[in-house]
Amino acid sequence: MASAPPSPSASDSAAPVDVAIVGAGISGLATAFWLRRDHGISPIVLEGAPSAGGLIETATESDFIFDRGPQSILAGDPDVEDLVRGLGLEATRIYAPPATRNRFIVRDGKLVPLPLGPVQFLRTPLLTAGAKARFFGEPFVPRGPRTARPGESVGSFVRRRLGPEFLDSFVGPFVSGIYAGDPDRLGVASAFPRLAALEARGGSLTVGAVRKLLGWDGPPARLPANGQPARRGLFSFRGGMAALPRALAADAGAALRTGVRVAALREPSTPEGPFGLELAGGAELAARNVVLAGRADESVELLGDAVAPLATIPYAPVAVVALAYRRQDVAHALDGFGFLARADAGLAVLGCLFSTTLWADRAPAGHVILTCYVGGVRAPQRATADEADLIAWVREDLAATLGVAGEPVRAHVRRIRLAIAQYEPEHAARIASAAALERARPGLFLTGAWRDGVGVRDRIGRSRELAARVASTTRR
Repeated sequence: MASAPPSPSASDSAAPVDVAIVGAGISGLATAFWLRRDHGISPIVLEGAPSAGGLIETATESDFIFDRGPQSILAGDPDVEDLVRGLGLEATRIYAPPATRNRFIVRDGKLVPLPLGPVQFLRTPLLTAGAKARFFGEPFVPRGPRTARPGESVGSFVRRRLGPEFLDSFVGPFVSGIYAGDPDRLGVASAFPRLAALEARGGSLTVGAVRKLLGWDGPPARLPANGQPARRGLFSFRGGMAALPRALAADAGAALRTGVRVAALREPSTPEGPFGLELAGGAELAARNVVLAGRADESVELLGDAVAPLATIPYAPVAVVALAYRRQDVAHALDGFGFLARADAGLAVLGCLFSTTLWADRAPAGHVILTCYVGGVRAPQRATADEADLIAWVREDLAATLGVAGEPVRAHVRRIRLAIAQYEPEHAARIASAAALERARPGLFLTGAWRDGVGVRDRIGRSRELAARVASTTRR
C-alpha cells in the first residue's frame, strides 16, 4: 500500500500527490477507501466542514441516539458487504426486525398498511376496484418507444402504465420519501432507471419484474469478496449511522483533512503536469489527479462554465425533526418501518420513521423516537422554518396520525437547505457536461449524490467503480 500523502502546505506544489479528493461525504470517503483497499493508492481527502460524513449525522443525548440524516442501508450489495467487512464494522451491524416490513400510507387521516402480498393487495382500501383491475391489465398496456419516452417524468410513466390512483397512493409517497420530490418533476430514466428498464426488457413492469426474478435478464448478481451470499434487509450500526463515516475517516487517518476548503482549482500547465488546488488561507496543493466529490453547485464553483449545466440541478430542502416520547404517550403500535403521506393528506410531514422499532438501541426502555421529514419540493418554505414551528407542526401531525399525546422528552432538529438532488427529466443532459469534462481533462473526476444515485448504497457502489476508473488512468 502506498504511504500516506503529505499534509497540505505551501510547498506541496513541488511534491504532487497522486490523488486529491475534494469532499468527505460518503462519496469522497468511500472512493478513498476503495482506492486504498483495491488499488494501493493513498489519496488525500480535503473537507471544508469541521467534520467528515456529509449528510450522515448522529446526535447523542443521555441514552437517546438521533440519526439526523440517512437512517439505514440496504444489505446484500457486494460492494456494501465488502466495505462493512473491510472497515471491521460487521460486529456492530444491526438489522431491522421483521416487523419493519410493515409500512403505512396516510390517507384520509388514517394509517393504511401497504399490501405485502396478492391477497392484501386485493383487499387494500388504497385503490378502488377499477385501479386494481388496471394494475392487473398493465402487461397489455403498450410500452413506450424502447424505454420510457424521452424526458418522461415519473408521474407520466406511472399514469401511463398503472393509472393515476397507483401514482397517488403508492409511487407518489415513495418518491417523496426517497427524493423529497414531485413525481411530475423527476425523470423516470434518471431517478428510477430500473423501473424504466423493466418496461424495456419485459414489455411491462410486471412482466419485466417476473423475468428479473427468474433470472432471465442476465447472469446472477456477483457475490461479495468472501464468496458468500449476503443477508438481505435494512441495517444500521449500534450507536447510529455515523459509525460508517467515522470508520471511513479512521481508515483514512492522516490523509483526511477537515476544515480545509478548496477555494480554486487550476488546470495543469502541461499535459503531464499536476492540477493546482488553492486552499482557503493561501496554502496550495498539487495533485496529479483530482476527484470532486461534493454537491453539483460546489463543482460548478470550482470548474465554472465547463460544467455550467450542473448549476441547474435543483436540490430539495429538508428538515429532519426527531422527537422522543414516553411509550405510554403513543397510542399506535408502531409495528412497522413508518409512514409516508400522500400529497393530499394535509400534513406538514412528508413521512415518519419509527426509529426505535427499527433500532432498539436508540432510546432507553419505555421510550420511543419518531423521526419525521418536513419540506421537500412539496413545501420548501417549511424546511427552513423556525425550530419551534417545525416541532409544533410535527407534534400536531403525530397526534393526528399516531395518537401521540404529551410533551416530547427530547427533540432534535436539523435543517438541510440543499438536501437531495432532484433528477429532473433534463438530468441526463445536465450531467453530460461532467462526463464531457472528464474526457477533455484527463486526471479530473466528478462524483456525488447528484450523479448515479442518491442513496448510501448507490454511493458506495458508484465510488468503487470510480476508484477503479481513477486507478486505471492515474497519472504518476
